[in-house]
Amino acid sequence: MMLLKRLKLTNGAAREIAPLDGLRALAILLVIWCHLSTFGFFYGLDMGPASIRYLADFGFAGVLLFFVLSGFLLFLPYARALLDGRSWPSARKFYLRRALRILPLYYLAFVLLVLLQAGFWLHPQNAGPLYLGALLLYDMRGDAFDAMVKLDAPFWTLTIEWQFYLLLPWLALGLAKVAGPRAGRSFFPRLAGGLSALAALGLGIRWLAAAMHYDWGQDQPGSAPGFAGLAMKLLYGVKGKYLEVFALGMAASILYILAVEQGGLSIRRRKALGAWAAVIALAGLVGCVFWAAQARSIPFVPYGPWWIFVPPDGRFWQILGEWAIGLSFALLLIGVLFGAPSLQGFFALAPLRFIGIISYSLYVWHFPILALLSSSIPTFSSVPYLDFVALGVLSSLLICSCSYYLIERPFIRYRRAARSAGEREPSPAPGASA
Repeated sequence: MMLLKRLKLTNGAAREIAPLDGLRALAILLVIWCHLSTFGFFYGLDMGPASIRYLADFGFAGVLLFFVLSGFLLFLPYARALLDGRSWPSARKFYLRRALRILPLYYLAFVLLVLLQAGFWLHPQNAGPLYLGALLLYDMRGDAFDAMVKLDAPFWTLTIEWQFYLLLPWLALGLAKVAGPRAGRSFFPRLAGGLSALAALGLGIRWLAAAMHYDWGQDQPGSAPGFAGLAMKLLYGVKGKYLEVFALGMAASILYILAVEQGGLSIRRRKALGAWAAVIALAGLVGCVFWAAQARSIPFVPYGPWWIFVPPDGRFWQILGEWAIGLSFALLLIGVLFGAPSLQGFFALAPLRFIGIISYSLYVWHFPILALLSSSIPTFSSVPYLDFVALGVLSSLLICSCSYYLIERPFIRYRRAARSAGEREPSPAPGASA
């Protein structure tokens, strides 16, 4: 149990896992790096070698790390109920805590940014996107999705997270029904089969969306006529629901409880598993960088006899690309949880943990901050790129620290005071701390 003790926070919070704040910091730093590169490219700043730009563009993958972390932490209470026989978590309390954690900051940013762009949003044709934005359902329509991205580019993932929150208690209940009694011999095969089916469902919907786009000529799957379009609006939206990526985090939570909390693996074997997972994760992420860079151009692979197995139109990336990145991050998560103290210690460093703690505010505010900085400098194209990076990062850290302590923190304290003693705190949204 020494490993479990080492993973706890020092502030007394029950079963908080300190290195996860560092992983959350990695996710938000990737996203911010990507957007810094976007602004630098848009204004023609000298950003150095093209290889650096490729790496910065890969920062979009930070949202996939957030999805993996959410799947891991949010499913932990349900995994404990499945594996330890504990009482089933209350769906009502789960929804209340998620609403208190996510909605106050989201609606503050939503209202403020709408007012700042009132000329656009007060037009009657934008009433639909505005309504769907208020309900966090804007991925069901392409015009609403585009409008939310214009309002604040990172907003697009919040609707995906929110809908996963709404589904999770029922997904967990379905897994419990599939797995059956814990004492049964088929419990673990059934549980693994249920999680695999969830991932297969997500990938299957992506395959159908790719077929509708490339073979049926639909720009957006949800724009297809009749029942097919309605079904894809609900099941896929504009960019997918990422169930296959959330499922990776859920599987990692099962493994964590079995290996660490229940002591199913010795410390030596956990370290060995963690080391292999970290090495595979690093290799996978390096490969995914090149994969993502190739996927930017079509054809995605040179024409040849292999095109039968890897279609040259980009659908292979659309179906499996982001899941492969999510798998690499899930292995990184396992590597951090089970790995050497030096790896855990790095992700538990105080500066990284602080960035992870304020990462929800950083996620919500950093893009408008960068946009404001770039628009407020008349000769922005003459600004050195590194100066812009330093100014953007420092401004974001300062403003978002205030946002965390003044807006997020009071609701966190209220939520923690209201929860039952010893009950595990659920996962944050993209960028949010637990």
